Amino acid sequence: MSKYCPKCGTKNDENANFCRKCGYNFGLRKKKEEMKKDDTNLPHSRMTRRQANNNGKKRIGILICLLVLIVFMGVLLYNQSTSNKKVSSGSSSSTTATNYNKLSNKEKQNVQFEFNLQENKDADAPDPVYNINMKIKNNTDKKISFNEGKLTYNLEGYKANSKKSETIVIEPKETKTVKNIFKNIDEQATVGGAVINYDGKQLLQANFSNSSQSAGTNDEDQSNSDDTTDSTDNNDDTTDQQDNSNESKSNSSETGDSSKAAAIQKLEYARPNYPIDEMEAIRIPAGGWLFKEPAGHMPRREYFVYDDSLEVHTADIMPND
Repeated sequence: MSKYCPKCGTKNDENANFCRKCGYNFGLRKKKEEMKKDDTNLPHSRMTRRQANNNGKKRIGILICLLVLIVFMGVLLYNQSTSNKKVSSGSSSSTTATNYNKLSNKEKQNVQFEFNLQENKDADAPDPVYNINMKIKNNTDKKISFNEGKLTYNLEGYKANSKKSETIVIEPKETKTVKNIFKNIDEQATVGGAVINYDGKQLLQANFSNSSQSAGTNDEDQSNSDDTTDSTDNNDDTTDQQDNSNESKSNSSETGDSSKAAAIQKLEYARPNYPIDEMEAIRIPAGGWLFKEPAGHMPRREYFVYDDSLEVHTADIMPND
């Protein structure tokens, strides 16, 4: 191979250091080309170092932003957790149930109990035995707890303890029914006014004589149907009485006296704070009696006693209403 002189164009050998015609130094030309090549690569190397520095700064900036974000999220989560704990502790304390025994006397008057009989036909006993169901109506604004195991049934030496052992909770304005609170009560022990105690204190005196017709039924609708039948019979009696006005007046008077006597007996079980014989008694057309304490009495109350229920509903009224 050969090479040409850049100065005169003469052809020379490939390994020649000088031109054979003009003496051009081929080694000098090689040095200039290498220097030019170095100069060409210099900006690229500077650019590479500059980019590396910029990338390093970007990484540091990203790390700082991440650290700030992590700290911010940690503070936010901590505040939220603290707030939730405060709300949780506040809600748990506000929803804590109050034991029935710790209620005031006024609050206890707004907690109503009703007991009814149900014949236990599955019991292996020679004579009929009955289970007693309990209904609790919470008319207060408090959540109330009630220990079923503290109930006792007493009637002239006969005593039975509750067959339940759980503590039930009744929400404000809620009604709960507990089936078979007492089990296998002798038939003779269901006649008359049985005293039902709670934690050693008298809760109420239950008279099952009015509900004996519905004993053995599995729901309260049967009791209502019996009352409807009685009402129909009374209507038939009224139709017959129209044929004889004197007999009608006599029967009506006797029926009213009997109904009022039964209402007074129920009201006595509720233990009002005022003598019943000094209250105003008003017949309720829907069936029952309204007893009002005398005007001017403070606090003054009125009592609703219905024919078809053992419950006595109490309400506060103004002194001169």
